[in-house]
Amino acid sequence: MRFTLSSLLVTALATSVYADINNLTTYPDDECGRDLLIDDFRSSRRGVLKIPGETITRQLNLLEADYGQGPNPDSLNYTIDTTAGVIRIVSGPQPVGQDNYWFSKFDPNACFNTTNWHAIAFDLVGPPGGAFTTTLTQKNPDCIDRTPGLSDSDYIPISNYVTLDGTKQPVVMPFADFRRNIAGGAFDLVHLKDWTLNHFLPVGSVWEISNLRLIRPCGPSAPAVPIPPPAASTTALSAAPAATTISAAPAATTTPLPGAGTGTGTGIGTDTDAGTGTGSGTGTGAPATSTPPAEDVQHSSASKTLTGFVTLVFGVVGAFLGAW
Repeated sequence: MRFTLSSLLVTALATSVYADINNLTTYPDDECGRDLLIDDFRSSRRGVLKIPGETITRQLNLLEADYGQGPNPDSLNYTIDTTAGVIRIVSGPQPVGQDNYWFSKFDPNACFNTTNWHAIAFDLVGPPGGAFTTTLTQKNPDCIDRTPGLSDSDYIPISNYVTLDGTKQPVVMPFADFRRNIAGGAFDLVHLKDWTLNHFLPVGSVWEISNLRLIRPCGPSAPAVPIPPPAASTTALSAAPAATTISAAPAATTTPLPGAGTGTGTGIGTDTDAGTGTGSGTGTGAPATSTPPAEDVQHSSASKTLTGFVTLVFGVVGAFLGAW
């Protein structure tokens, strides 16, 4: 009981101090926020967009933005299956016309800033050998009119992201892939009108999309955020003039250093460089003569603080157990 209690106490306190003095940074799972769910398709929501002058009832997603399709229902149609949690798109008999498209917006004003997001992500079921392209469309900076001319982003085939096999497959489309427009200029990712899928093939093909969401820049599908590695515990000792002993036992083993002999000694650590004690030993090597870099000095100071603190903890625990 005494050993377990003392071990847990020392380990917890030493770990906390070590992390603090080495300036370690941790990143919680939600450091950058969770994915933004656009729709799980578990309910069918119809309503009027919450913008001035709107009176038309539309199919809405969880962001209260609307879905849509080309004006010719013979070219493409879609339904929401709330039981399966999918939106089902069916390509009609006119698959290569301008009417053969489906779109989703990400805000009611259809003027969405994508710069805080990494990608559009969803699960897709499509026929083997099937095809469609995807693009982003543009709003003017005033968020009122659509930008005229060749302002759509590049049209990217779904085959760039997945090889369709008829099963449910995850798809991630980074916004960076759409950074150019079809005129060869820069696409304005700050004023997005909608995300459009078009030219579904073959005729009569059925497609299912589910779990539609936006991923943040440090989400699981984005480049990982680098985490500073912990400093090696021996780094701070490399330029020390003598071996450091951390022990509450009658005997301690020293850590060999450049220019220092090896041996054993007895003593109790203090809040200075090392423990005191007597002993003998032999060793080889030239003593360090260079001045340590500022960073090494900082780490050395931190390690000294850690040494003293842990030794103090051992002393407290020893006194506690003796009183026990």
